[in-house]
Amino acid sequence: MASRLSKIHWGRILAALLLIYLLSLLTVFCVIFAYAFGLGFQARGAPDPEQIQLFANRVAPWIGQVGLVILTLLASFLLARRARSSPQAHGILLGALVALLSLLIDRSPHLANLLALSLTIGAGWLGGFLGGKGGDQGSIGPPSSNGTTTKPDGVNPSG
Repeated sequence: MASRLSKIHWGRILAALLLIYLLSLLTVFCVIFAYAFGLGFQARGAPDPEQIQLFANRVAPWIGQVGLVILTLLASFLLARRARSSPQAHGILLGALVALLSLLIDRSPHLANLLALSLTIGAGWLGGFLGGKGGDQGSIGPPSSNGTTTKPDGVNPSG
């Protein structure tokens, strides 16, 4: 068990965790900014701050959670592609850490948050699984010129 944990790239996982949260926050900010800009453009002046606050309170939590799930999937996929060993472990660890940090920040474990946490961990696993399939684990490569598929080492699996 200790040898498996020593093969985990903790620095990459923590960097991905930080990047996921920063990009999620930036996504929420950009959506709210675009809404406020649209309101200001319609009003041909300063937008109504109450409408912006209402929109932000209603939409930001969902955009943040969906963004975390999507970004966790993408980051765990990329982590797994670069991992030489145990790509799924990298994805699951990233998903679990994102979910744990989300739970610590939100502090309200109601059903919608628990569902989002489950989806985040699942996105980490799925990204690790998909990213690991493209590595040196014997995945099937693109079709060759004669129409058969080849492994990455050039061996034709059909003989």
